[in-house]
Amino acid sequence: METNFSPIENYPFLSPFIFTENPEELEVHKEALLKQLEEVWRPLAIDSCQSIEYLTAREKVFAGVIEEYYREQYKKIVESSLCTNNSFDTLSKNTRLLDSIIHTAFEYGFADLQILKERIKEDLKKELLFKKRSLPKKKKKLGLSRTQIEKVESNPEDPDQRQMLKYYESIEAELIHEIENLSERLKELEELLPQVQ
Repeated sequence: METNFSPIENYPFLSPFIFTENPEELEVHKEALLKQLEEVWRPLAIDSCQSIEYLTAREKVFAGVIEEYYREQYKKIVESSLCTNNSFDTLSKNTRLLDSIIHTAFEYGFADLQILKERIKEDLKKELLFKKRSLPKKKKKLGLSRTQIEKVESNPEDPDQRQMLKYYESIEAELIHEIENLSERLKELEELLPQVQ
């Protein structure tokens, strides 16, 4: 026979230790944090066109505000825990505080999503351009290495020539590997860039 008893019904003494969500408390913390972030950010007025400086400044503002807010709220939690016998209540308050910080981080970060997208697009374009320039150079080096290998192979009896042959063959293998990797990455970038647009 199967029964559907809740854990509370089976163990009523555990009811004070059940973690309960408190959306109101989460919203209070989140609103306070967002307000403080806005107050600290407003006077800086860094132009979003300077994406690296802008994102760095936003990150520093966020870290500073969160650190200060968490320190203040944690102090309040600790002080209130001195008056309670339920340490689980203290743990729950801290968990809710951390949840509100995480929610705020996402909300704060979403504002910068477009800038991050532009930054990633620029980085991908630079990488594509660099790889397109590098590939012909690598192919030219490979051709020169193969020419040297042909010269060295014409005199296989000389021990110095055999050593040179091993050297050029290792360079050839390395260049072939690099060219394959470059070609593969170029293909990935050419497929990825239109998706980022």
